[in-house]
Amino acid sequence: MSIVQVSPHPWGATHEVNEFVERVSAGLAARGHRVVVAAPSGSRAAVRESRRAILAARDRPAALFGRAWKGERAGGDGGPPVLAVGSSLSMPRGPGPRTAPVPIDLSRPLEDLLGGVEFDVVHVHDPFAPSASAVALRHSRSLNV
Repeated sequence: MSIVQVSPHPWGATHEVNEFVERVSAGLAARGHRVVVAAPSGSRAAVRESRRAILAARDRPAALFGRAWKGERAGGDGGPPVLAVGSSLSMPRGPGPRTAPVPIDLSRPLEDLLGGVEFDVVHVHDPFAPSASAVALRHSRSLNV
């Protein structure tokens, strides 16, 4: 199966959702599934490199799952690729609860990824709007979990 795990939290930041995504992704890949992780990132270089990989996957989707990926991987060197699908934004501060902003550059890479690669399963974590997971649900053409 080909699976994309979508986290709404910036990759690299310590968060229990990202830790879960990392463990599950590495476990699924070890069982022979083709897995990628999509999450916001604080690194503009990672976002640019991921966009190039996503656009290249339109012509050769299998390359997205191969060993050629030089960026970050979930679960270490042999794990699934982590695609930085947009810049992360910090949570607004203030006396009352506020909605977390969704970076405007999230929609296009997720649309390109989910429209250009046929995934069997799109696994979204914390799919509450506004978030990368909610955007993924909007563009998904696969089974959503």
